[in-house]
Amino acid sequence: MFFFIICIHRNVLADIMPDTRYWTEIIWCYDIINMDDYPEYTFLYQTNFGGAYTILNQENRCFYYYKFAVTSIYAIKTDTLNSKYYLPDDLGDLHNKIIRSDIKLPALGGAVRLSNPLRFRKIELKIDSIDEDSLIIFRSSVIYYYDDDSEEILPIINQDSIPEPSRSYSTTYYRERLWFILLPIGAFAGILVILVYRKRNK
Repeated sequence: MFFFIICIHRNVLADIMPDTRYWTEIIWCYDIINMDDYPEYTFLYQTNFGGAYTILNQENRCFYYYKFAVTSIYAIKTDTLNSKYYLPDDLGDLHNKIIRSDIKLPALGGAVRLSNPLRFRKIELKIDSIDEDSLIIFRSSVIYYYDDDSEEILPIINQDSIPEPSRSYSTTYYRERLWFILLPIGAFAGILVILVYRKRNK
């Protein structure tokens, strides 16, 4: 029963679209800022949903993905590639040549009220080191962009948390709507409990 409720909650929450009369989506992306310092390597990413590996280059270096996905970053020697954009999820002979980083990047999607000045945020990543066996990447800073074209750059000290913007509000569309999702689910669960109880006592 609990698993069923959680599945309903996740699916309903995923399909809710903000009312654009009151809400706006926050644009976001990750950017490996010193990727060009390693021209002998090509960097790519893949989400936990699988599928093809996406190659990062100047055209898509500020990358984003589905709001419930978590992404891993990889590197491979440039001279081993035949494609400039994608690699299949089955790497074949390249499997032993790909280098995986230890960083996990959750999606940063969300929506805020139109009164919130925040419009875009970018997480800057930095390569610390790379060799044939390891790729070390860390979160360097977050840049918040506001509706008056100003920006706020905050260093990321703790890798487990991202500093909050100083000019935005904490309430998001999905947090505010969570109550309206949990209320009918709780009522439905209560009805089921009552029906089961009555059935057992007949």
